[in-house]
Formats: sequence, structure tokens, C-alpha cells
Amino acid sequence: MKIRHKVYTLAIAFSASVWIIDAFLDFFFFYEKTLWDVLILDIPEHELYIRLMITAFFIIFAEISYHILKKQQELKEHFHITLKSIGDAVISTDSYGRINDMNKVAENITGWDHEEAKGEYLNKVFHIINTHTREPADNPADKVFKDGHIVGLANHTSLISKNGDEYQIADSASPIKNKNGRIEGVVLVFSDVSEKYKRQEALKASEAKFRSIIDNAPDGIFISDENGKYLEINQAACDITGYSQEELLKMSIPDLLQKTEVEKGLEHFKEVMDTGSSRGEVGFLTKTGENRFCQVAAVKLTKNRILGFVKDVTERREAEEKLRINDSRYRKAQHIGRVGNWEYNLTTSTFWGSGEAKRIYGFDLDSKHFTTEEVEKCIPDREKVHQALIDLIEREKPYDLEFEIITKDKGESRIIHSIAVLEKDSKGNPEKVSGVVHDITSRKQAEETLQLKDKMLSQAQSIASVGSWTLNVETNELTWSDETYRIFGLKEQEFSPNYKAFLDIVHPDDRDMVNATYTNSVKELAEGYKIEHRIIRQDNGEIRHVYEKCHHERNETGSIIRSVGMVQDITEKKKAEQKLIDALEKARESDRLKSAFLANMSHEIRTPMNGILGFSELLKNPKLSGKEKEKYIQIIENSGKRMLDTINDIVDISKIEAGQIDVVKSEVPVNKILEEQYHFFQREAKAKGLKLIYEPSLPDNDSHIITDRRKLEGVLTNLIKNAIKYTETGKITIGCSKSENENKEFLEFYVKDTGIGIPPHRTEAIFNRFEQADVEDTNVFEGSGLGLAISKSYVEMLDGRIGVTSKESYGSTFTFSIPYTKQQIKKTSTEGNPKNEQQQSMNNLSVMIAEDDKTSKMFFNAILEDTVDKIIYTTSGKETINKCRENPDTDIILMDIKMPDINGYDATREIRKFNQDVIIIAQTAYGLSGDKEKALEAGCNEYISKPINKELLFEKIKLCLKKKSI
Repeated sequence: MKIRHKVYTLAIAFSASVWIIDAFLDFFFFYEKTLWDVLILDIPEHELYIRLMITAFFIIFAEISYHILKKQQELKEHFHITLKSIGDAVISTDSYGRINDMNKVAENITGWDHEEAKGEYLNKVFHIINTHTREPADNPADKVFKDGHIVGLANHTSLISKNGDEYQIADSASPIKNKNGRIEGVVLVFSDVSEKYKRQEALKASEAKFRSIIDNAPDGIFISDENGKYLEINQAACDITGYSQEELLKMSIPDLLQKTEVEKGLEHFKEVMDTGSSRGEVGFLTKTGENRFCQVAAVKLTKNRILGFVKDVTERREAEEKLRINDSRYRKAQHIGRVGNWEYNLTTSTFWGSGEAKRIYGFDLDSKHFTTEEVEKCIPDREKVHQALIDLIEREKPYDLEFEIITKDKGESRIIHSIAVLEKDSKGNPEKVSGVVHDITSRKQAEETLQLKDKMLSQAQSIASVGSWTLNVETNELTWSDETYRIFGLKEQEFSPNYKAFLDIVHPDDRDMVNATYTNSVKELAEGYKIEHRIIRQDNGEIRHVYEKCHHERNETGSIIRSVGMVQDITEKKKAEQKLIDALEKARESDRLKSAFLANMSHEIRTPMNGILGFSELLKNPKLSGKEKEKYIQIIENSGKRMLDTINDIVDISKIEAGQIDVVKSEVPVNKILEEQYHFFQREAKAKGLKLIYEPSLPDNDSHIITDRRKLEGVLTNLIKNAIKYTETGKITIGCSKSENENKEFLEFYVKDTGIGIPPHRTEAIFNRFEQADVEDTNVFEGSGLGLAISKSYVEMLDGRIGVTSKESYGSTFTFSIPYTKQQIKKTSTEGNPKNEQQQSMNNLSVMIAEDDKTSKMFFNAILEDTVDKIIYTTSGKETINKCRENPDTDIILMDIKMPDINGYDATREIRKFNQDVIIIAQTAYGLSGDKEKALEAGCNEYISKPINKELLFEKIKLCLKKKSI
């Protein structure tokens, strides 16, 4: 055995494997002699060499075998490392489709561990289905075994993992063949392409949406190459040009241009290619040969692609040309008639006058000194003009007067006839005075001359700015003045006036009345008549109102021989009268709505007051159970909140009406506000069986803006409360998104409900003040009816707009937008956040309560007497200042703002002169916008509005203590 150990040791020394050593030893002991015998016995030399050679052979064979096995082991380890390192999932099977191996990626996707999956059939671990039909998909390994080729999955294949997760995958299965080409297994390589698949689907949807927008755009859109050849065209472009898409795609840009516009169009095209963009108007020809004009805006997309937007502006250009011609005619008419117009803005105290008005007063047309001060210098009797303006503005007395002026340039005396009207703003306040000035110097001189020559002409000229006519009763000859022709819309050279032709111009419904009035006055030998009736202008078919006054002239025998009359267009006067009637009706309607509002307010205040007083009386019953007391207290609290909401609405609408609400802008976190609104109303919505949904779509880094936080929160609160109030079943969705309009960015908020909806004829009226109070079918809903009016005012104060789309019985969507003024997000610390503050002890505090209301004192005493160490009461600002001097150890002052002698703001300022350490918390019943800022500016540490919330008060106290301790 010793020699066997020696040989074993010798074999190990030659690094032979165990089985090689055993084989070698078995062979060696085939000989009956031991190595020792070989070494010590005397045997023939050649036999000894042979034995040594055999021994050496086996030793060498063992060494080679060891290295071969070691190499195989290394290859196997390398294969496993490679398999584990592959980024895609890999599974290999044997010839029966059972799993041999799988890498970590395959384990993660399938949910199967390598050890538990080994030996399982591939179908069990690799569970795949059709993504769309949800039917099981064919196993790729089966097809590989059948066809012997590489197999790939369809694009819509999903893998269901062991734990039920679903992955969109892409894979391929390949056969594993031996050197004889026989399939000994399958290797399956697959990867999770869920995100890629989603992106592809989203891209398809986006492309489809973009294509739909292009196809349905109201303006023409085209894409051309660098030579101007159309590559893509939408339907609007076809509608504008009259060509089909097939026809346009065979054409280029110059093919559509008018001959005189080709060079201009090519210049625009070159500008796009050189600078990247161009905008302008060019003339083009439609398919029918019509000359039209379009506005083109083009941008360079790529080196050889241009995107263009086309809008037909033919009608706009024609309208502008007509406007230019009319303006020119208007200026000429003013110059010829020596009539100018002027305007005085009462708000800005600015004066404006037309060119003719400047000429009348003797100013240069380009003069910048045509002001009220300079004009007054030209009027000797300026007091007369002043008084006429005052009477117009304050008493609405008609402004119609003649006065003398001394021209600025030549110092000439001229006679002016001026007429003016008062214009008001939407609230009925005087806004501006608009008038005309007519140089009537020549007319006045002519009147004076004509008065001496002819009585008839004197009567006609006494009627200023009206048409005149004469009718010869004997010859039936009718004569019209130029003004009469103008009033009737006729030209003298185109019309021969006679009585029958005049009646044809009269409105058919007034014709018999006019004829009877004239003929009866002649038959009865009356002095004349006055009449108002309608006519139909012959140039444009417009119906106008006229006032006619007639005087009959007689011969020596008393017979009527001539009728002399005037005709005046009083259409504007009629419109003004109708405006007065409408204004009166509007005032009556406003008075009726306010009466309904007051009745509603009475109901909204008396109803919760009835709950407060009634259940307060019931609480006096000593036999009440604890649950009954708790129920009655809850009713009292709810009634109090309801009445407080009503009072807040009345206060807000009153301040809005008085223009006393200021916009206080600061950095506002929009997402945080929406989340707070969502959480605040979640319980109320849930209690009513409604689902409240918040759709966050604004990234946090874009959600900080500069605006008035209180007004933004007020609008959102009103809209969400209304949505909950008017929705019985379904859901309410709130959210916000960013939009752009006219190169300005806006934030658009929305509150969508599935409630009762709004009738189409009331979608605008609901934003009016007092409107709900007059709606008969809303009396089942509590509330002041001012919420939407307040919201509209708030949104407009923030330079925004509010609107609603609704369908009865299906719900409403309220939207409002405000300017998006972005504010960079600042890093904030947890300091000052009551939720992150360590609890501060209040047991050793000395608190001074400055309050002159006994009920409020009782409330403070009730919530503080068991919490703080010492309470000092004061009833006036002066007493509070003195008590603070006498008690320098006071920790906190609860400062009422409205107190006798000195208010809370001034008292705080005085205290801060000698005590900077005491914590002062302002408490007020006003609760209006800007109060907090006033309190902080006066030196207060914090602010709280009445009614006081105990938890909120304690949080603010602890917050102030925490800040003070830092």
C-alpha cells in the first residue's frame, strides 16, 4: 500500500485527474510486482525501460485529459457568464422543449426563478397571448421544432408573467443543431418593448391627430420642396384655389400667381430659403380665373422643405379699400361742409378733434396743441360753453348751442354751431362727450340777407340742417332741397319729384296716414300740420324715421295755393328715445332683480339664523341625550357656516361694486392649490355620492406663477361648490392646462360636472349679479346666487376670461383662464410649516387679549383658560398699549383690529416702539383682501380672520413660538 500511495502522490505531482490516476494505478497493479520491486530487483534493463515508458505514457495521458476537462469547465463557465450578461432575455430548451437554462433578464420578465423553471416545458414559463384579441399565441419553439428555421413573434404579442404582470415583447426563436444538423433544442431571445410599443402607438395617434388638424384647418396649408413644387396640400387650400389635391400636387407656387404677382411671390419664396421665414400678401388666380389675394406665412422646415399657411384675404382687402374711400369721402364732406367733430374723455381729461375741427379754430392740421385749454382761449364767452357742458354731464340737458370764436391763426370772428351727446360706460357713469362743430358764419350771414328778401326762404332757413320742400297746389309741382334728396336717398338728376312719387317712398304701413294728413289739412284749410312717419331710402332700402312740418300759404281770397314744408331725419333721435326706453326697462329689470335678491338674502340669512336660534333654544332642555346635543350643535355649526358664506358673498359683491377690491399678487403654487381644493371638497363630494377627480397635467416646475392667490382660490371654490350643489349623480372633474393665444401664454382651469346643466339662453345670464335670485326653479338650492358674479369679477381683475358650455340634464363645464406669468420655484425649508413643526408647549404662556366684544372674550376664555398660564383682557387700543408696558413678560397679544380710540394697526405700531419680542397676532371680523398684508406691515407676526378656528389659532401660535425660538 505504501507504494500505491507513492504512485498516487506521484500522479498528483503530474496534475492528473482522479479518474486518470485510478486508471493508471489499476493498470500499474496489473503487474504483480510493485514499483519498489522494479527499483530494487534485478530485472533486465530493456524490461525496465519498457515499464518506465508505459508508466510515462499513462502519466502524460492523465496530464492531457486533465487539461481537456479544465478547458471544458472554463468554456462552460464562460457560457454561463455570457448568458447572464446578455441584455435581452434568453431561454434555452432541450429537444423536448423543456427549459435547460435562462438568464436573469428572463427571470425578471417571466417571474420564474432559474432553478424552479429548469425542466419545465416552455409553454408553462413562456406564457404569451395576442395583445389585441387576448387569445393564446402560438409557442415559437413548436414552430422551430417543426420547420427548423428561425421564428419571430408578431408585433402585438404580450407575455403574462408568473405574478400576472403583462409585457409587450419582441422575440426570436432559433434551433440548436448538432454537427449532423439535428435539432437538439431551441434558444429563445426576447425583450420587453412595452415602452417602445406605447411610444409607437402614441406616435401613430399623434400623427393621426396632426393629420386631422391639417385636413380640417380653416386656412390653407401646404408643404413644398426647394423648387416650389407642392408636396402636400390640405382641403382648405383646395377650397381657396378651386383646384383638387391631385391637380395642385402637379403644380408649383408660380403656377397659381397672377402675372403681376409672380415676381413678388418669388421674392417671398427666396426670403424663406435665405432667412427661414417670410410673411406677406400676394395675388393668385383660382381655377376659374378669378383674381384673389391671400396672406401667406411660410417657414423653412428643412433644407429642402417649406411649410406654408394660406388665408384668403380678398374680402378684407376690399373692405379696407372701401373703408379708405369712405374715410376720404368723410374728410372731404367735413371740409366741404365746414363740419368737424371732437371728443372729450372725462376719465383721462384728454381732448381730440378732427382735421376740419382744427381748421375751423385756425389750428394747423398736425398741431399737437389742440387741447381744451387752447380751444377755450378761442372762445370769448367760454362760460356759456362751460355751463352747457356741465348741464349735459350732470343733468343730461341737450348740448346744442351757437357761439362766437376767434380763430387762432388769423384772429377772425366766426360763428360756430356745436351739438354734443354724452356717452356712458357699462356701469352707467359718464365716460366721454362727443360732438360736432359747424362753421355757420356764412349761413348766418346768408340768413340775415335772405330774411330781408323773401319770407318763404326765411321760414325754410329757420329750420337748421333739414330738408325743405314746396308744393304748388294749383300746378301740383313739387320742389325739393338738396337735403331732402339726401334724406330720401335720391339724386336730383335721377328723380323728378311729385306727390305720387313721394308717397311711393313712404313706408307702406304709414302711406295712408301721411296722405290723409296732407289732404285733410288742405280740405279743412288748416294752417298746416306736423307728422312723424317712416320712409324707405331709395339707395339702400334702409327704413328711416322722419319728422315733417308743413305750412300752407294762401292767396287774397284765403285759398291755399302753396304748401311749404321741412323734413328732418329723426332716426337717431328715435334710436336715442328707444335707448332711453330700453334703459328704463333695464333699470326696472335691475330693480326687480335686486328686489328678488333682497328677498333671497332675507331667506338665506333667516333660514340659518332660524337653525341657530331654534336649536340653541332646544339645547337648554336638560333631558337631551348626548347624541341629540351633538346633532343640534352640528346643525348650529352648519347654519353658522352657511350664514357666514352668505355674508362673505354680500361683502365681496359690495366691495366689487364699489371698486374697492385690490389685486395683491404673489408667487402662487397652482398644483398645490388644486390639490388642496381637491382634498378639501373630497369629503363633501363623497358624502353626496359623487366622484371628485383631479387631473394633474401641469409639471411642478411650470406650476409657480405670479397672481392673486386669494382670488384664484375664491374662483375655484365657487365653481367646485356650485358643481357639487347642482350635481346629484356622477362625477366632478377639476384640472388645469397651459395654452397660448395671440403669442401670450395662459393657464386655463376647468371644473366639469354631470349635473342638471344650464339652458342655452341662460349661459351668459348666470354670471350677472342677483341673477339666481330671480330664477324660479333654483329655490331648492341654498346660496346667495352671487358666486358666479364674484368669480367673473375676480377673473377679470386677474386679466382673464370665464365661460361655460353646458347641456341640460348632461352637465356643465366652467372654464376660466388667467395670464401665465411664470415664477421660478424657490427652495423652501420646512420652517414655518405647521405640519412639520415640533409641538410647542403653551402651558407657561402669558396671553393678552385685546377685544371689546364680550362674546368674543367668552370664546377666547373658553379655549385658552385650560391651555395657557395667564390671560390679560383689554378693551381698547390705548389700554392694550399701557397693559403691554406694565406686563413686559407677556408672550402673545391677540390684537383685535377694530377697537375704540386706537385701532389694532396703530396700537401694534406703538407697541413695536418699545417691545420687539412679544408675538402679536391680528384678529379681525373683516376678513377682506389685503388685511393680512396691512397687519404684517403694521408689525404683526401673524393674522387670523373671524370667526376664529381654534385649531388654526393654536397652529399659528405654535408656529410663531417656533420661529421665535430659532
